Amino acid sequence: MSDTETQVKNWLLLSVELIGVTLTILTLMWTFDTLIPIVSYMLLVAFIIFINAVTTNSKLIYEAAHDADKQILRKWESFAEYSFGIGFTLVICAFAVGAYVILGEDLIGPTLFMGSAWIIMIIYNAINAKTKGKMKKLAALRDFKRMLWLALELIMLLLLYLDYFGVWDWIQPIA
Repeated sequence: MSDTETQVKNWLLLSVELIGVTLTILTLMWTFDTLIPIVSYMLLVAFIIFINAVTTNSKLIYEAAHDADKQILRKWESFAEYSFGIGFTLVICAFAVGAYVILGEDLIGPTLFMGSAWIIMIIYNAINAKTKGKMKKLAALRDFKRMLWLALELIMLLLLYLDYFGVWDWIQPIA
């Protein structure tokens, strides 16, 4: 088995595990009357995206076993990676929103949670850049897809801060 096949199978297993985690969280939320609609929506979409990641990784394994063109394999791999990353970003955002609501609109929990995730992501990028020989300045911050995910998470945190400081208070519900 090649290194690529092993890596794809590992991503496949991780995607499957995150499907289980997503469904477990949804079930617990709905069972204990802690329904937070936006969190439910994000987790439901993440579920679909993780299913796509599993399907795409399975397609990659199949294509690799049938000696597909390397360029085609890279496209499928990229699609699987972006799918997984967006799904994971939705889960992180859902956790941050859930923490914000459940902790009584306290920003410390979501800020610490997302900050910890970002620190881990930057460390991962630095190690990844070092192992690939890309030791340019700020190489840990040059990975487009991870910076895209970080930007989406940052936007979510910003929205929580705007809510906390009452920016939305001027919007009157339509009655």
